Amino acid sequence: MERTISNVLGTYYTLVGDYEDLTAKRGALETAQRFVADTKRRVELGAASQLDITTAQNQLAQSEQARVNSTTAVEQAEVQLKNLISRTGMGDPAIAAVHIIPLDHLTELRDLDFPSLKELTARAIANRSDLLADKANAGVSEISNIATENGLLPSAIVIASKSNQGTAGVPHTVRGQTADKYFVGGIGDALGQIFRNNFPSQQLASGIQMQLYDRVAQADYAIDQLSLRQQQLGVAKAVNQAQVDIANSLVALSQARSRYEASVQNRILQQQLYDAEQKKYAAGESTTYNVIQQQRDLTNAQASELAARVTWQQAKISLEQNAGLTLEVNHVSIDEAQSGKVARPSALPANLPETH
Repeated sequence: MERTISNVLGTYYTLVGDYEDLTAKRGALETAQRFVADTKRRVELGAASQLDITTAQNQLAQSEQARVNSTTAVEQAEVQLKNLISRTGMGDPAIAAVHIIPLDHLTELRDLDFPSLKELTARAIANRSDLLADKANAGVSEISNIATENGLLPSAIVIASKSNQGTAGVPHTVRGQTADKYFVGGIGDALGQIFRNNFPSQQLASGIQMQLYDRVAQADYAIDQLSLRQQQLGVAKAVNQAQVDIANSLVALSQARSRYEASVQNRILQQQLYDAEQKKYAAGESTTYNVIQQQRDLTNAQASELAARVTWQQAKISLEQNAGLTLEVNHVSIDEAQSGKVARPSALPANLPETH
């Protein structure tokens, strides 16, 4: 379940990033359109050549192609997300015809405060279903191993029994003598003797049974021992791998933040260079090629910043999955999942984003 939720979250934030990238590409396209119009006016005034118009139109065509590519990425992310959150996916016409519009935005994750590696590992052992299943399987093998081991031990047998008899019946004369009156009677007298415990009998027996060279039992015991050790090693290996994954996720999260901060600084500098080049162009001290080159660099810097922000979010999701915190962080209830009813009502914001 945690893996499914992590896949949904990862695909969702990829879609969020694609939407923001599409917005940026639309802005770059509008900028390219304005620049083409401005260049045409400068040509009419004699301040620019026809080649400058061709250069500006080439940048406009590239901006349009980038917008189309970004739109395609949004549609592909929608298809992946629909297949994850729906049983029918794109096979349902009602689902295939709608668009998924994310209401979230990729924000900085500076306030993250994860516990230490040791505590995260302990929580992973306590929460992750795969680790819990491995431990449960090892516990079952331990119980089975005890039963197999008992088959090699000597066994003691103690048997105790007690019985009562009823001796009443029809009398017979033997050599002139007949039975005592106490033994004369029918079924009622016999039952009375039984309940009165008149003629009890007790037995007690004991014995010890030992197995010598029971190859079958020894083979079963050896197989169970080997299986138990393999499962115990598997549990230890899984726990160790979980610790390694958590440590790698912490490193990846730190590196993602560093890359994002560097990309932000790069985008700010590129914005300053682009603004300065535009001022020089307006004053007649720069060329169309230089402005377009700065615009391309700014667009690439914006795309790098957005990609770094998506990577940062993905690193956070990966760490939460490896530490077994996905359900807790995202407030997912197993009971609600089993019942199919969410206790918390959802509400849409007042201003919804526009579709692409």
